[in-house]
Amino acid sequence: MFEAVPFYCEENVWMYLESLRDASDASVDLEREAFAVFISNAHGHVAFHHQANGEGLDILCWDYHVVALLRESGNWFIHDFNCDLGSLLKKNDWLKKSFYPEPLDEIFSPFFKLVSRSRFLERFVSDRSHMIGSDGHYTEPPPFWPLIGKGEPNLSRFADMNDLTDGEVYSLEDFSAAKTRESP
Repeated sequence: MFEAVPFYCEENVWMYLESLRDASDASVDLEREAFAVFISNAHGHVAFHHQANGEGLDILCWDYHVVALLRESGNWFIHDFNCDLGSLLKKNDWLKKSFYPEPLDEIFSPFFKLVSRSRFLERFVSDRSHMIGSDGHYTEPPPFWPLIGKGEPNLSRFADMNDLTDGEVYSLEDFSAAKTRESP
């Protein structure tokens, strides 16, 4: 397993999903039951409850956030390495604690892009440039592991809810309601 690093949610999820390759057993179909979930909206302001980086705030707004979604023993779980309730919660428990009562305003409403584990591991490229301030230094300490992927950085494409290249996008209601189906 790996040690999560604050403020680098997309890399934490990549490292976590990569670690499943060696830890998985036959009961988990990693291609159908493991996802990176990008959370954002057209306004780039999603309000979350229970985020550890909120420093005591009831609500923290992220421009985007990334969590892992994994089906284990017939249940869907969210791995949110920034959640102050713990990093592993049942999907709908995490949704209720993170987004309800209803978002403050429509501009804070989340949308969820599900990216299959294999697609995310194969295509995601991060150069961490989004974490470099105007002074040329990191705004938060970077992870200790090497940069992820090779080629043109594509974090903005993954976080863009209008770009469907890498996954399907769901509203909060649709993502929550999916609990009754075989899909997430």
